[in-house]
Amino acid sequence: VRADNRAFVEKVRRLVKRADKIYKRDVKELPTIHFHRHLYQPLLVTDSHERVQATPPALNEGERKFVSDLRAYVRSRKTSFESIEVFLLRNLSRGKGIGLFESGGEAFYPDFILWIIQDAQQRIAFIDPHGLRYAEGGFNDPKIHLHKELKILEPTLQRLSAKWQIHLTSFIISPSHYDEIRKTFGEGRNSKEEFEDNNVLFNEDPEYVGKLFHKMLSC
Repeated sequence: VRADNRAFVEKVRRLVKRADKIYKRDVKELPTIHFHRHLYQPLLVTDSHERVQATPPALNEGERKFVSDLRAYVRSRKTSFESIEVFLLRNLSRGKGIGLFESGGEAFYPDFILWIIQDAQQRIAFIDPHGLRYAEGGFNDPKIHLHKELKILEPTLQRLSAKWQIHLTSFIISPSHYDEIRKTFGEGRNSKEEFEDNNVLFNEDPEYVGKLFHKMLSC
């Protein structure tokens, strides 16, 4: 927090002392978003006044919407999640977080890691909410193609664990509208189903979180 903004510094200090608030609910003053399935609290949201620097970086609007939509989905289906454990982790930034290496050698640091634990199975998804306007390679874009590469790694990872059956996948959550992105991908690839088959979901779709869970649980 910028030291020269004394009024804001004092406001943050008061919030930290009131831990029941900052760690248990959304706080507008910073601002934060609270999701009890996230592995640490609080999650900071990008401040339009740029008064805060955070590690990992504060959530942008697309990332905030994903956490909010995921939270709403889990809350609305409490009975369904009684036998399923769900954990979310905001990944650290480049050089500090969990990086996945693409074929070109450049590391990709997805924004979130989502775990679903049920019985003796761990299902792990690397999730990146970002636009696809520059994905000129279409479905061969390395970040989109990652979910297929992860499947190749599953047997190697499985040999390290006798206790768990492990499943890996990845998703791109596009804040860009479907009608915009289909033009980038070419006229021959216009159906939403083809995007979904390649684990690209659109956050304008009110069912996108449900589709994400369905794909994770069936992989």
